[in-house]
Parts: sequence; structure tokens; C-alpha cells
Amino acid sequence: MKRIFIAVAVTLLLLVPIVRTSLAVEPGSKGDPIITRSYLETLYSWQATNLQGGQTVSLDMGVQFVLRSGKAVVVGAGHEGLIDLTAGRELKDGEPIPADHLMMSPASDQRGVRAVSQVVLLTRGLSR
Repeated sequence: MKRIFIAVAVTLLLLVPIVRTSLAVEPGSKGDPIITRSYLETLYSWQATNLQGGQTVSLDMGVQFVLRSGKAVVVGAGHEGLIDLTAGRELKDGEPIPADHLMMSPASDQRGVRAVSQVVLLTRGLSR
């Protein structure tokens, strides 16, 4: 009988922190945020973005894109540029962006893309 009592007591002591933690998180709070559909669509869906020659688009941190047609160059911030995830390297300011490479902006500091000719980009996470 004493063994059963000790086993039950230990089990309860182990469960108390788990139950307490789960009850402390309120839905919609910082610990359990609500994600809206529009946020998910902006973050995870691809959109076609058209640029005319000479037009520039600034990219926030984490924005991904693929150059599908046309010619474009990197707009860097100082010595920094955009990440070419396909080639595994950083492209600096003024370097041409290769077609069909997955690119990403590592920061929100005026980095972006400047179209040399008419351009079609597939973008993910670009808020316009």
C-alpha cells in the first residue's frame, strides 16, 4: 500500500508542472499567438511580381524570390547584398541575378532588385 501511495505521489508531482504550464498559456496571447489566414498567404504563397526596366523593389528580411524572366541586378546595402540560396553564395550590389535561382533578402535595410529589362519575379513574403 505504501508503494502505491509513493507511486501516485511521484506521478502527481511530475504532472503538476505540465498541467500548470498548459493552463498558463492563454489562446491568442504571446505564448500562443493567433495566425491569420492573410499572414500565412503572404508568407507562404508565391505571387508573380512584374517590374519595368529601371524599376526597383525593396525587400524585407526573409523575402524570397525567383527571377523567371528578364534581367535584373542586386541593389545592396553598402557592401552587403542578397543571398543566392541555389548557388550558396552572396550576390553583391550591382551583380546580375541569375534566372531560376532561389534568392533571399537577409535584412530589411533597402536591399532589393533593380530591373534592367522587363522582369517577372515569383515572390514569397513580399508585402505590396
